[in-house]
Amino acid sequence: MVKKARIGVIGAGWWATTAHIPALQAHPDAELVALADLRPDILAKAAAKYGISRTYTDYQAMLLCESLDGVIVAVWHAAHYAV
Repeated sequence: MVKKARIGVIGAGWWATTAHIPALQAHPDAELVALADLRPDILAKAAAKYGISRTYTDYQAMLLCESLDGVIVAVWHAAHYAV
C-alpha cells in the first residue's frame, strides 16, 4: 500500500481554489490535510466548498500542528518569500 502524501495549502484565494485544491483532491496519492489563510471569511468559504475541516488563520500554526509531507504556497506573489 502506497502512503499518501499529506499536503497543506497556504492561501485560499482564486488560484488555490481553482487549481491547487481540486488537483490535490483528485490525486490518488495525495491527501489535502489542512488549509491556511489570513482572511477568515475566504478561509471558511474555501473550506466549506472543498470539505476541508482543518483550517488555520496562521500558516505557522498549521506547520506546527499538522504532520505534513509538503506544502503548496498559493499566496499573492509578493508574499511568497516571507512564507
